[in-house]
Amino acid sequence: LPSVLSISEAYPGAEITWVTETLGESFVRWHPSVDRVLVVPTRVWRAVFHTPSGFLRVIREAWRFFRELRQSEYDIVVDFHGVLKSAVICRFARSARRVGYDSTGAKELSYLVYHEKVNIGERKLSRFKRNMKLAEHLGGEEPAPSGRRIPEKTSVQASNRPSCAFDSSPGLSAANLDASL
Repeated sequence: LPSVLSISEAYPGAEITWVTETLGESFVRWHPSVDRVLVVPTRVWRAVFHTPSGFLRVIREAWRFFRELRQSEYDIVVDFHGVLKSAVICRFARSARRVGYDSTGAKELSYLVYHEKVNIGERKLSRFKRNMKLAEHLGGEEPAPSGRRIPEKTSVQASNRPSCAFDSSPGLSAANLDASL
């Protein structure tokens, strides 16, 4: 989450939508930089997929999820996970700018869907450092070692703000940022 805070500070007023699996939903919703959360229940889908009624349920819910995802057009989509599952979501998000890891940081050929591929250098970086590489690519800064307090969520009218989307799990992040920035 520090990478999202970093990006939100680099683009004040950006509206951030975070795509996450069900388990991450309550954690992501409290973050003051996140304005909208889209939940993709992949664990539930895997559990029920093998039954005829489950298969139809998964198809219906996936259709709804992707329709909701595609309702917004994002200026930037950022994939923090770099795996096939998150890359598929990243690819279906409407954006002319998809950012993710290059082949050194991405898995399962996910880097093939990105327009901008960020080299993380060494493969054994912590998740924090990997995510900060993407944030820095977008103009964000790593927080000072002393840390910083997360600002309180403020009420701002969404219609006056550009849209954004991020994901903790499976890893999609997208940001619709003001073109003038």
